[in-house]
Amino acid sequence: KETKVLSEALHEVREENKLLKQKNASMLRKKEHYEGEISRLNKALLDVLKRQHSPVLGTPPEKGDRNSLEEMRTQLEVLKQQVQIYEEDFRKERSDRERLNEEKEALQKVNERLQSRLHKLSSQTKDLPAQPERPSYPPPLFLSPCVNYGRCGMVLHYADPRVQPGLCRAQEQQQHS
Repeated sequence: KETKVLSEALHEVREENKLLKQKNASMLRKKEHYEGEISRLNKALLDVLKRQHSPVLGTPPEKGDRNSLEEMRTQLEVLKQQVQIYEEDFRKERSDRERLNEEKEALQKVNERLQSRLHKLSSQTKDLPAQPERPSYPPPLFLSPCVNYGRCGMVLHYADPRVQPGLCRAQEQQQHS
């Protein structure tokens, strides 16, 4: 029975380990995606900053330039906000990945411990001689005391120790009269 329980526990640990490996792979893919997005946004931000700080000298400012400059500032703020969001997501993903790795290591230790215990138990069961199974007997019947002491039609009775036999007969005589 213990071997079966350990085998089931081992199977559950293996399944959980498999799921954790899948989650870890998923987290790595997300990390790569976020890193690519962050580098793309950083590049776009640098491009905007370069354009903003290097206006062509000698050209008179026009009304359209003020609108485009304001638009660029708005885009810059949006990009900064996006970078912050991606950085927060990246940190969260990293902490999740670290937590999953810790869980994975703990499960691997449990798995190793259960494997060794299963190995010990299986070697112990191999050393034991085969024992024939004992037949199982049905549980003993519980017979409740009968109030009528034989007048109910039941074949098997036993007296209720709480009731005195003289009182029972007196009660029966009162009921018949």
